[in-house]
Amino acid sequence: MKQYIKKIEYRKSNETTRFGYTLLISLFIGGILGLISAYFIADNHNLAITLYIENFAENIANGNISMPKLLTSSWAVLRWPLIICIIGVSSFCMLLIPVVFIMRGFFLAFCISAFIHLLGCAGFFLSLILFGVESLLCIPILFMIAMQIASRKEEKRRKMSFSMLQTLVMRNLIYISILFGCIIWETICVPVLLGCFGKFIL
Repeated sequence: MKQYIKKIEYRKSNETTRFGYTLLISLFIGGILGLISAYFIADNHNLAITLYIENFAENIANGNISMPKLLTSSWAVLRWPLIICIIGVSSFCMLLIPVVFIMRGFFLAFCISAFIHLLGCAGFFLSLILFGVESLLCIPILFMIAMQIASRKEEKRRKMSFSMLQTLVMRNLIYISILFGCIIWETICVPVLLGCFGKFIL
């Protein structure tokens, strides 16, 4: 009986590990698609996205920087974790979550590539300010939330002990704290950095 239980636990562990690899591959595939799309779209200077980036860069060069609203920054940071959490309660979450990671990788790579393709070296530094810190912190949290959901789906028949619940709550509080820090970064720090270094970059 003990060997049978160990086999089941080993199988669950392998399934969770495979799901983690699936998420990483999905993020990578989305990034590749974003790079390819940005390469073809950025060549067309009549598209709205290219006009938006050029106007954005011009405003930064002229010092026309305004702080975004707190609600806008909150939505920009929290939308992906919220989507993952909403999908996590569905029966098809193990299929839909990798799709979300493809989309996340696509939009991130597309934005960075479009900035670099249109603005060159200046676009690279602007991308670091606009997307660097937020992506560096939020994507690992997104991954951890997805893995947490996958783990709970596989262990849904087991009762959660108090220590497990305590660990889960503490872990989520850490995630929320980091996401709140990202909101502050997007609302206050990014406009200040663009105002200070934008004229030197562009």
